Amino acid sequence: VAILTNAWALLVACEYRVHYENDDDSYGEIQSLQTVQAELIARAEDEEAASALRGLTNLGLQASVADRKTKVSVQFAFPGSHGTEVQYRDFDLLRLSTIAQNYTPDVVEKVEAAIAAIHAAAHGLVLLSGPVGVGKTHLLKAIISESRERQAVVCSPPTAFLSNIGSLVGAISNTDKSLIVLEDIGDLLAVEAPTAHIDSTSNILNLSEGLLSLLTDTVLIVSFNYDLGKIDPAITRVGRCLAQIHVGPLPHAQAQGLVEFDIPADGYTLAEVYEMKRLGRPLTALERVGSPGTKRATGFGR
Repeated sequence: VAILTNAWALLVACEYRVHYENDDDSYGEIQSLQTVQAELIARAEDEEAASALRGLTNLGLQASVADRKTKVSVQFAFPGSHGTEVQYRDFDLLRLSTIAQNYTPDVVEKVEAAIAAIHAAAHGLVLLSGPVGVGKTHLLKAIISESRERQAVVCSPPTAFLSNIGSLVGAISNTDKSLIVLEDIGDLLAVEAPTAHIDSTSNILNLSEGLLSLLTDTVLIVSFNYDLGKIDPAITRVGRCLAQIHVGPLPHAQAQGLVEFDIPADGYTLAEVYEMKRLGRPLTALERVGSPGTKRATGFGR
């Protein structure tokens, strides 16, 4: 039982570290899983164990290719009483092309450039900013979906990991290539950041390009509500910062095209647009003050 349990755990771990270039080419993944399967069976102590293992791994092999085409694995890391606790969750694959209509063309272009940079870089930092309700979380999911050669790791709360770099490095120690997501930490990046955050800001700089980056092949995605102009220039420096993406309200014409009825001339957050679609009418001034973008919880997975 112990052999099968350990072998199955190893197979699952290896499954998510296999990368293939596009949805139609799964040969590389099948070949890699078959190699793992053969190695595990060879280590089995007797034929009965090997036979049982062969059946389990065949099931995993058959499920793997289909799942990787429609699901994305995300690792969630939390500080625990006995070290970092890790949980894995899957979400449905979200292609950027399927949500591009919800963003202005310049935002889509910058996200495409960011995805290309994430593929090409060994280290670096992607900045994603904008007010609440503009659709930053959906863009995060799209970026993660388009960058599946890296294991996405969402660290929560991010300040706990940034203040203890050992915990952050430990959270990604089992992945060859990772994509760390740190949400809502604009106060750590601002020019006027409190001195209490100096170590956290320093750790971001060092992990994205400094000596700490030698420990792992990692790209960080940081989201925040600050104006990019208020961010410390050391963060946005060329060479460290792979992309700067600011998402704002949609212009009136684009928002009206999405709701498909007349609305007052103004800019609208994505949350407001979809609330109007749900209601089938424009929002009142009072509803806009307390729009879904400001009332609902925000962040990855919510």
